[in-house]
Amino acid sequence: MNDKVVLSEGKTDIILFRWHLGTTQPVKISERENRCEVTWPDAKLTLKADAPILVTQVRLPDNTLEGHIGSKNTDNHHICIGIQTRERRTTLMLDTEVRPRR
Repeated sequence: MNDKVVLSEGKTDIILFRWHLGTTQPVKISERENRCEVTWPDAKLTLKADAPILVTQVRLPDNTLEGHIGSKNTDNHHICIGIQTRERRTTLMLDTEVRPRR
């Protein structure tokens, strides 16, 4: 998947993406300036950007499926990764590849 972000009128900001991984287990994050691999037992996510990125993980409520209200059920919290530029930018190109590990 290829994403291109262009902020309006030449504005600069930290550009942020979030991926909800659907796993309850912490993931392994391997970063190198413009590239990152995120792995967990089910899959591997590879990210390549045209600028330095920072990738973090946090447990968040999952409200993505019908009938799921993560804020009311702590069993419905999963790992989410945040991908953000290390500096303020006007644009970002991000290539994402997800592959199953089974």
